[in-house]
Amino acid sequence: AAAAAGTVAVQPRMNVEGVPVIFPFKPYRSQLLLMQRVVKACKQSQHALLESPTGTGKTLALLCSSLAWQKVQNEQQAAEYSAAVMREAEEQALALVGQLPSQGPQTPPAGPSSLPLPTPEPTPAAPVAEPLPPAGEDPRGEDIDEFKSPPRYRTPARPDPPPTHVPAASASPDSQDTPAPKRPRLVAPKPFQIFYATRTHKQIAQVISELRRTPYNRTQMTILSSREHTCIRSFEPGENKNEECQRLLEEIKGGGHGCAMYHQFQNLAQHVQFNQNTWDIEDLVLAGRKARACPYFAARELMLGANIVFCPYNYLLDPAIRQQLNIDVKNNIIILDEAHNIEDIAREVASVTLTFDKLQQLQQILSQLAQVAHNAQRLSAAIRSLLNWFDRATGAASHLKQVDYETFSQTLTGTEGAKALLGCGLTGPSAAMLAQDLAALLQDFTTPGRRQIERPAGLDVGLLERIIMVLRFFLSGAHEDYIILLKRGVERMGLGRIPYRSLTFACLNSAIAINDIKTARSIILTSGAGAGAADPRHARAAAVVCIGAGRRLCAHSRGGPHHQAGAALGCRMGDSTQRPQHRVQLPEPERLRSAGRHRHCAAAHLRHRALRRPGLPAVVLPA
Repeated sequence: AAAAAGTVAVQPRMNVEGVPVIFPFKPYRSQLLLMQRVVKACKQSQHALLESPTGTGKTLALLCSSLAWQKVQNEQQAAEYSAAVMREAEEQALALVGQLPSQGPQTPPAGPSSLPLPTPEPTPAAPVAEPLPPAGEDPRGEDIDEFKSPPRYRTPARPDPPPTHVPAASASPDSQDTPAPKRPRLVAPKPFQIFYATRTHKQIAQVISELRRTPYNRTQMTILSSREHTCIRSFEPGENKNEECQRLLEEIKGGGHGCAMYHQFQNLAQHVQFNQNTWDIEDLVLAGRKARACPYFAARELMLGANIVFCPYNYLLDPAIRQQLNIDVKNNIIILDEAHNIEDIAREVASVTLTFDKLQQLQQILSQLAQVAHNAQRLSAAIRSLLNWFDRATGAASHLKQVDYETFSQTLTGTEGAKALLGCGLTGPSAAMLAQDLAALLQDFTTPGRRQIERPAGLDVGLLERIIMVLRFFLSGAHEDYIILLKRGVERMGLGRIPYRSLTFACLNSAIAINDIKTARSIILTSGAGAGAADPRHARAAAVVCIGAGRRLCAHSRGGPHHQAGAALGCRMGDSTQRPQHRVQLPEPERLRSAGRHRHCAAAHLRHRALRRPGLPAVVLPA
């Protein structure tokens, strides 16, 4: 009836830790508690680890609370900056009025805001107040030359102009002789950004659907993704999109035509659809195809003014990707959703696996490039040293142990690996210099007028960046958190057999990659896996099995392999059926199957035992 009458449903507005938050409906208690923790962490520049069961509306609470705090904070920063600009303008006006020469009796304007003008001295030898020296540029970028006094008003007896803005009639002699420090130029504060990271693009799509339900669905946003998801250019089969795109960009910077869709990406980014509405990757790609504009670079352009940026984990954890996309997390908010996956992703980011053939190909390209590019010489020497040690460590005369048929391997501790690399001339400072050389080399490829240095077609810049990043982590004191795996074997390809050798720097500590984003104002990690139920309606029956009156049996695989946890759960549940005075409550098999295979097997074991005892039937809880 309300809809028919044309009335609009009022969305609840609540005060959460002093921040007005608008929610699409009356929140559950678990959502309210979550929003309180998020706002408190953002206000106090703290990190937070939050757990809430699946189905409790965690994503909705995260979006509403973080965007509400961001809106209040950005408005407050803008108001403070405007007030500071007005104060500076008033102080400059006061200083200029106080230092203008008197031209006879003047009557101050009426009103409470009138300023006293200087009174002329009766003696002609009295010094006249000097004009204020140029104060630079206005904070809005405009010069204030019209406020400069003519040079004829300067007094020869005073070579130093008075830096004070106090009127001459009330200025003390000490204030006129003491130079004041130079006023720093006002700089507009950078608005706070929120980086919302998940594991996959499918999870990002789910978060976007939740954002559409919120009152903040018109906030400026963007989604960062790879060229595999957003590049709409047609490529030949087998072509690498990243390498081909880099080649076309270098062609554009060198004066060539390059990719025609690249020239239209700014028009796509300025479209009102992507600045005042919530959108998904499919919407951007569809609009890009219609306008023949690049969605990949349009999404990067939208990041400059976005309030919230959605991306996968590795876009924030990988230093090479952050540098390539110009992602600045300093003093911003980072939300890592489904954070029970973050440890594995962080370890993968700080690890690398190299094959001997790939490394040898990279060294050959760098060796040829070093003959024409000075910045490639140190890179070529470092990769050559690493390749020589790799060859000695995995060669026929090495001490690899046989672990399988035609497979040999060896594991080195981080300390042993650091000593080996030190013998190759690779140290922490050298790894930092390699990063600088690579940045300068890429600049040589793209700088107009220096096209005599062509980028080789087979140069894998991504692999080179990853090697340097891992070496920087490994050689900067974190070698004890690594192990090095050397392996030699034979790989079967159809009817053929191809020998291979591999070198793996395996990171064991996820904090190494996460440490690079510690400059953020607040890092909020949220998860629903393993969390206790905040509300009985949202309890996960597959994780808790109730036995008897008020007793619970919780089993998880956190302490060991899954099969051990499943066996322990099955035995404990089976033993409970031996007691006729207890009734066993089990969840639906579908819930058990989705929660874990070992729990489903344990439930089947218990059902089998219960069927053998007709006096104790198993009661299945409804979904």
